[in-house]
Amino acid sequence: MKTKHFVKTSRLDDQDSIFFERELEHIKEQTYDVKFPRLKFAEGDLIPISFEAGAGARSITYETFTMLGVAKIISDYADDLPRGDVKGKETTVNVRDLGSSFGWNVREIKAARRTGKPLENRKSQAARRAMFQLLDKIAAFGDKASGLQGLITHPNISEVVLPADGTGSSTKLKDKTPDQMLRDLNAIPTAIVDNTNGVESPDTMLMPHAQFELISNTPRSTHSDVSVKEWFLRNNEHIKEIIPVVKMKGVESEGGEDVIVCYERNPQTMTLEIPDPFEIEPGERRGLEMVFPTLLSTGGVIIYYPLSVAKAVGA
Repeated sequence: MKTKHFVKTSRLDDQDSIFFERELEHIKEQTYDVKFPRLKFAEGDLIPISFEAGAGARSITYETFTMLGVAKIISDYADDLPRGDVKGKETTVNVRDLGSSFGWNVREIKAARRTGKPLENRKSQAARRAMFQLLDKIAAFGDKASGLQGLITHPNISEVVLPADGTGSSTKLKDKTPDQMLRDLNAIPTAIVDNTNGVESPDTMLMPHAQFELISNTPRSTHSDVSVKEWFLRNNEHIKEIIPVVKMKGVESEGGEDVIVCYERNPQTMTLEIPDPFEIEPGERRGLEMVFPTLLSTGGVIIYYPLSVAKAVGA
């Protein structure tokens, strides 16, 4: 007599499926609401985010216009009036997809339902975190392979050369006197104002944490209880906020040097393009797993006006 072998298939029954769908909806809500240590570029703290291109966009084209023309004093009945006109230029940037995924195996789903415990949502949080870490890096440094531009490496940004008159011919703020620190800090926004004939007025300065702490704790002079930072913000008519940013330290594309960047934090000046915000795509069965792809798309950073941003390397 042949022995009968009973094979139990590993699949979700109706109750497991209902539980899973309900948990998934809850996890999606939690993933959107979860708080992480600030990724300042990706979260819109440093560069205005634009969703204007819309879901599914594969490229973004923007136009810049230059007003041309002259006027002159004319005589009665003049018929040779000079003309005013507008010259336009189109620029196109590509949009790239960022992707990650998370999932649970059948055993995890069934065990969660049997015990009444919720599914672990840290997996979805980890996928989201990975996506935003990459977006944060692209917004700061760009991605050469994909052609995406970032703030620090953008071609529409000018560079201010700091004087090498600190201790040991150093350009670094830590090797300079308070007067020299103030001179260097003022030189960066002044370069933008001068280069654009006063059209651009930067209001934001980014620098590494070490330099931020230095100017925050260095007195303006031996007879002053005001710090270099406070004095600078009081007296510079342009810069309204100095923000410490980890990614300004030891920038690889700048030979490992620290960087200070100035610009106007205004969507008319620059944007971080995100046509498709973070989204959890429908799950798919892969063997004994339910896998959920996640998607986000970006066009990188667009700086609309050349010379509206300046950086100083080696500060």
